[in-house]
Amino acid sequence: MDNIAFRKRTCDPVVSALCEEFWEWRLSDSPEFASFCGEHKYDDRFDDVSEQNYISKKKSVEGFLARVKEIDPSPLNEESRLDLLLLKEELKTYLEGFPAKGYLFPINYMEGIHVDSYDIISYMKFEEKDDYEKYLKRLQDFPRRCKDVQTVLEKAVQSGITNHSVTMKGVIEQFESLKTDSEDVSRFLAPFKTRPSNVDEKTFQKFKEETKKVMTAKVIPASEKLKSYIQDVYMKHLRPNIGISTLPGGAEFYQKCLNFHLTQQMEPQDIHQIGLQEVERIKAAMATLIEAEGFDSKNFAEFLKNLQSRKEFFCNTPTELLDYIKHICYDKIRPELPRLFRDIPDSKMSILETPSFLTNSPVGFYKSGTYDGSRAGVYYMNTSKLKASPKYSLMALSLHEGEPGHHFQAVNTFAQEGLPGFRLYLEDMKYYSAPTRFSLNTANIEGWGLYSEALGEELGLYEDNFSMIGRYSFEIHRASRLVVDTGMHCMGWSREEAVKYMSANSALDEWFISNEIDRYITWPGQACAYKIGEMKIWDLRKKAEKELGDLFDIKDFHAWILKAGPVPLYIMDRLNDSFIQQTKQTC
Repeated sequence: MDNIAFRKRTCDPVVSALCEEFWEWRLSDSPEFASFCGEHKYDDRFDDVSEQNYISKKKSVEGFLARVKEIDPSPLNEESRLDLLLLKEELKTYLEGFPAKGYLFPINYMEGIHVDSYDIISYMKFEEKDDYEKYLKRLQDFPRRCKDVQTVLEKAVQSGITNHSVTMKGVIEQFESLKTDSEDVSRFLAPFKTRPSNVDEKTFQKFKEETKKVMTAKVIPASEKLKSYIQDVYMKHLRPNIGISTLPGGAEFYQKCLNFHLTQQMEPQDIHQIGLQEVERIKAAMATLIEAEGFDSKNFAEFLKNLQSRKEFFCNTPTELLDYIKHICYDKIRPELPRLFRDIPDSKMSILETPSFLTNSPVGFYKSGTYDGSRAGVYYMNTSKLKASPKYSLMALSLHEGEPGHHFQAVNTFAQEGLPGFRLYLEDMKYYSAPTRFSLNTANIEGWGLYSEALGEELGLYEDNFSMIGRYSFEIHRASRLVVDTGMHCMGWSREEAVKYMSANSALDEWFISNEIDRYITWPGQACAYKIGEMKIWDLRKKAEKELGDLFDIKDFHAWILKAGPVPLYIMDRLNDSFIQQTKQTC
């Protein structure tokens, strides 16, 4: 990557070889993930998402785990022990989640081959003739990919394990959007918008015409067939209640989802109670600011109505919104980062508009780039609902998604020379399959994002009461997630109750809240990781501050977290203890 000082590691060759073998197997098993990681030798096919492949994958994982257990960690150095431990955790995560059969939910309004094809194509390389040949082969594999999905959905219907209607909203329309052959709109023709210099015009046009033929003969018919099955069969067998616990074995499934995303065991009732307590704490902080602006903090609805009626708080066009975000990220935040961080990576992220067919996506989200810098990290902004993105909330959002949040996490992880591939990249796709998948370390990743929002206070980036209200509104939103996620999936809450609770406890737009609730219904447990992870980071920081006293340096504390990359919370505990001990010894 450009202008990054790589930090070298010394690793045991046996551990390194096993990690490398596992990583190569991961990439070959998931060509779509390989494309995301910038590895293009598998660009000629889609993933195998059949149940049989998940079963076969389990056997391979068991084999890797047996080999991990054969290695004695005691003579290894600290870095190799950590690699071995994290590999073991990666393998155990898949095996522990396998009985839940999360792969039975391969279609929803955020994920599935009907929307993922856009990302998969964007991850591919189009520089040589061979790249276009691989692309044609991948498109020719599209019908098999659709067939796999339909077979899994048939098994889901047979098992009585299906999505709720909320999760399937707009799916049919998304399938319809695949049918266009307009070169300006079709995602399948996107690789032909610009001809690479290494491909002559005649060959380029030949590939374009062949792509159109494959679209007509294979891609569109396959997508139409899958759409028809979903519309005519699957939609008639959706679960009637929003809570995942209402499905056969649903309570256990939800607990496994929580374990997966939190990377620790916590009961839903305990999570719910933590959420209630955090909401009350943050409400008190918000009340002080509301009173300072001359409003009655007990009449939150009136204050919210006032906020939403003030034109100066909203952008008028998508371009204005994107420009405002760029100003915040590049001109406001980045210059202040050296106050809390060392070795600031000079790897600029892109800030782009969310694709038009993802209008129901979150208001903002991040997609990491690649280790070699061939693809930049992207902070996507949903510009379809301008009222959902008031200016006073955008500093907190940008600290979370950009720097020092997710983009900063990603590029700092890439800066660790010699880090095993499975530690460099998280499979930022197929969230529906949790807990039957490899780890996301959601509590670590999203906990850091939420913690980064709070760092805006230390950096003096919240310049008035309204931006602070926006910051607290985002935090109370994450605390409310603990309440509504457990409420819906464990305690029988309705969607309406969840929307009402969150509306009463944040300054967020009604569409924003409704869209968020639908996401929690779709991905059980994922939303709980943000607040739990953030609280863990604050606990670790307070412990380090207390034990080190004057020896504590915030830059060093942040450095060890970023150097470690995404890890489970209990391993963060160990690494923090090591940081404290090493600091005492060297000072």
